[in-house]
Amino acid sequence: GGLWTISLNRDETRAHFRCGATSITSLPGIGRVITVDDITSEMVAEEAKKFLAAVIEQTGDAVLVTGIDGVIRYVNPATTNNTGFSAEELVGRISSIYRDDLVDARVLADLRSTLENGAVWSGHLRSRHKDGSIVEEDVTVSPIRNEDGQTTHYVAIWRDITELVRLQ
Repeated sequence: GGLWTISLNRDETRAHFRCGATSITSLPGIGRVITVDDITSEMVAEEAKKFLAAVIEQTGDAVLVTGIDGVIRYVNPATTNNTGFSAEELVGRISSIYRDDLVDARVLADLRSTLENGAVWSGHLRSRHKDGSIVEEDVTVSPIRNEDGQTTHYVAIWRDITELVRLQ
């Protein structure tokens, strides 16, 4: 058995096949049965997943994913760079661990209300870097829905705008 990739035509279209061979000893004259499965769509989907994972890991914007309970499930390297906290210090904790005292109650209420209504929230937040310094952030928080349309997670994407705010 094995994985074969075959180029089908001149425009570089590719197809992927999983092939297997089984010896049949009980049928004289038939030595092997060969199976071929077209797995092109599976390979294309896997390549798309790998590409999207690389985009999230390599973007300069911080990406943080929580469950609907607010517990952090994932942070990308830019999040650790922007906050000073390691992924191990963030994942599994409540997302407010480094901005508790810096978010105006009205802004927080608006953020929660917007997300509870299934909409995307964008705005300016302040957080505290692990070293204690204040970080100004341009943030967008979006609900992530399953196939049934129910919110299962939230993703926050933000950029550190501390220098821009300081210059204003």
